[in-house]
Amino acid sequence: MKTQLNIDIPEEKDCRFLTIVDRSVYNPDIPIEETTLQITPPGFNYPISFYYEPHKSITFNSNLLKLTNTSGDYSNLPDGIYIIKQQMCPVDKLFAEYYYMRTCNIRSCYYDKFCKLTSICDLDSKEYKELKASLDKIDHYIKAAKYSASHCGDIQKAQDFLKQAKKLIDKISSNCNC
Repeated sequence: MKTQLNIDIPEEKDCRFLTIVDRSVYNPDIPIEETTLQITPPGFNYPISFYYEPHKSITFNSNLLKLTNTSGDYSNLPDGIYIIKQQMCPVDKLFAEYYYMRTCNIRSCYYDKFCKLTSICDLDSKEYKELKASLDKIDHYIKAAKYSASHCGDIQKAQDFLKQAKKLIDKISSNCNC
């Protein structure tokens, strides 16, 4: 049996946190040693290293990722590409690299605009349908950004999709004049 490194990153509702779950299959004949995650947040040129316990999850916050230095009141983690390298001894042979497009903050804004829109407007109005179409387009761009990063490995395309989503969401007014 061959060791297969694998992680899962569930969607967060609280944008202050990033959780990574180890879903690896480890060869029982080889000792599991020096399991590490190297995380490079958006805008960083270097990774931050963490040891992890196999088959467990680890939750990161702005302090752990060296974005803030506070005592308990963490900041929202930024949206964008997180480069995550998972490795174990021997690190030159057992490693995997992932591109994770975090979209927690823009998703929160999207949901906020959607909730305000549906609470204010008549659902059968022309204006509601136009705004809903814009929200659908934003949702598409967010999903395309995530897919481009994680499945295609195309960081530039992922960033372009996220920029488009941000541009559209900034154009939408939460106030509806139905």
